[in-house]
Amino acid sequence: MDTFLEKVRNTILREKLIVDHHSNIIIAISGGADSVALLMALRLLGYNVIAAHCNFNLRGVESKRDEDFVRELCSRENITCRVKSFDTSEYAANKKISIEIAARELRYSWFRALREELRCDYIAVAHHADDNVETLLLNLSFGTGIRGLSGMPYKRDDGIIRPLLDVSRAEIITFIESNFWEYVNDSSNAENVYRRNIIRNRIIPLLNELNPSFLAAGAKTIQNLRGAEAFFDETIASYRNQVFQDNIINVTDLLRSPSPQTLLYECLRIYGFNRTQVFNILESINNKSGGIFLADPYRLSCHRDQLILSCQSSDNNEEMFLEIEDILNTPYFESLLIPCDLSVSLRTDKNTALFDYDALQGKHLTIRTRREADKIAPFGIRGNKKVSKVYKDLHMSIDERKVQPILCVDNEPVWIIGIMAGRNYGITASTKRMLKLTVKDTFKSY
Repeated sequence: MDTFLEKVRNTILREKLIVDHHSNIIIAISGGADSVALLMALRLLGYNVIAAHCNFNLRGVESKRDEDFVRELCSRENITCRVKSFDTSEYAANKKISIEIAARELRYSWFRALREELRCDYIAVAHHADDNVETLLLNLSFGTGIRGLSGMPYKRDDGIIRPLLDVSRAEIITFIESNFWEYVNDSSNAENVYRRNIIRNRIIPLLNELNPSFLAAGAKTIQNLRGAEAFFDETIASYRNQVFQDNIINVTDLLRSPSPQTLLYECLRIYGFNRTQVFNILESINNKSGGIFLADPYRLSCHRDQLILSCQSSDNNEEMFLEIEDILNTPYFESLLIPCDLSVSLRTDKNTALFDYDALQGKHLTIRTRREADKIAPFGIRGNKKVSKVYKDLHMSIDERKVQPILCVDNEPVWIIGIMAGRNYGITASTKRMLKLTVKDTFKSY
């Protein structure tokens, strides 16, 4: 058997990528060398293959050329072919995402639908060993953990498999050329517009100057890290079972672990909480300040000895409620106490509010969400205004209203945080000490 085919076959068997040899497999084919090699290799290995080509209409006549090439190749080789045309630019504009992300979303959404329609078992994509090293570098450049350094998985739960992850781009070209198969080149691969192209065209050539075998070394590093990840996952699972039971995280046991931040992230990441939130949750624990953190539809309430995870349905009206024991030392605001000087401008942006510090003494301060009778006394108008009317005037959605925080003094709203401060407890001619509160970025997403 051809050396290339032997490596692909060994990957499939070792990683159990295709359990039944009679399975129907969708092959994602662009027309480039990698996907042509994947299509022909799996066909030669005896699998039932169906080609699927995405035309993203991003490269004018070149996009049409690729589609025509794939159709002709499949017709010549008697392979079933399905083609889907997308208006990728419009999709990206409507969703306000990059072209890269738009193409990925469109591609995989169609693949999943096609898999169900054709009752196929797998969707094979042509990522190879060099792609995996690029992924490692890309993840590293933006910050990542051990999973991001372990490259792409051989298989995913949604049926995506990567049979070429153990072969290099050079091996793919040799396999293609030795069999005299044609393929097309994507001219955009030479353009350093996309992040992956910058890695491929600029960074890797420089690293090759340091080590001509860099790509092989990078692939070996990924294999090593995959082994470390397996031990990491097993250890994390053991610690997670100790500290996280019945949706409650035991703070004492969490803080005793070798890395509370890592363990807490691993407990919460599957619920949508990110690393920044985890850092702030730990800060809240250490400051004993309490707090509520949201990752829709989940909510984490911080108490002295417990972190309680709950799920909110869309009609859940449970309010956020945070006690403020010391207004000068909270994790929610940047607090500054300064002498009052009415000769300077007191104008602030919406994320900053000024209060008479002495007028707040002895008062009960809280942060909570809106209650039915809430009113605020805005600057520039007489009397009070219902908070619900403020929200309506701003065209806030129901979901936004549910989580919008309000600073209250003795249960009276004095600042719809990040939106509007009220007159009550504000600066007057008799104010001696002025409290300047600026909401922290990390609190805006609570």
